[in-house]
Amino acid sequence: MKIIKSNNLNWIDKAGYSKKIFVTDKEVDHPGVRVQELKIAPGQICKSHYHRKQTEIFYFLIPMANFL
Repeated sequence: MKIIKSNNLNWIDKAGYSKKIFVTDKEVDHPGVRVQELKIAPGQICKSHYHRKQTEIFYFLIPMANFL
């Protein structure tokens, strides 16, 4: 088991959102696996997209977020 503390990771700024990467596929030796935390600023939109070999799971920390 590996313990990863979020406050030890840096935010990576992207277009309209920021993210922290906790685990990559190279660390677990399984292609396509990534565990990350995303922060989307109020009023920002994550563009519609899809992944051929990846599943995304969304968990909202505030009740005012919209998911379409």
